[in-house]
Amino acid sequence: ENLSEALKISEQIGHFPSFAQANYWLALALSLDCKFEKALHHFNKCLDIAIAANHVWGIISMKSVISFFVYHPQGRADLSYQASEEALELAEESADIYSKAMANVSHGVSCYCRGFIEEAKKHLSVGSKFCERINVFSWNAMAEECLAEINFEIGKYQESETHWEKTVRLVKHNKFLSSWENSSKISAAKAKMKKNEND
Repeated sequence: ENLSEALKISEQIGHFPSFAQANYWLALALSLDCKFEKALHHFNKCLDIAIAANHVWGIISMKSVISFFVYHPQGRADLSYQASEEALELAEESADIYSKAMANVSHGVSCYCRGFIEEAKKHLSVGSKFCERINVFSWNAMAEECLAEINFEIGKYQESETHWEKTVRLVKHNKFLSSWENSSKISAAKAKMKKNEND
């Protein structure tokens, strides 16, 4: 409700930075509530603003979040991959480390969803390292979570447990969703159990 009001006011007064921020946070809230088409509408507003301003960081950011927060949870793997690949291509031409962090994590996740395991591991690891260098905790936690899932699926349970534990630390330290912390703890315990079964 407050975000919708902020969107309305910022549009009325023509304050584009506030308008973009209101669209972004509203889109993120909608995507977390599984209202993906509405979220896409607002993310695309941000993308349109970034394109009109030739703001490369904004374009990379929006393509990355559209891939991760809209197409990925919908299971639209081809669209997720396309958006993240476009973000990554722009990021690689850029000197901006934040763009590279987001784009690599987003593309790593979309590679994983298409079954490109080695490519996914590469981009997630690169993205995680960039995130660590500049303290981008949320995208780092997402990278670590996906690396944990990949390693569990291919039977590397020690590596999976390590990545889950790192996810827990990142989420707990930054007071993200408590449900994310708890599900990561359960997954770490599951990986530890599988590791012990194989010892």
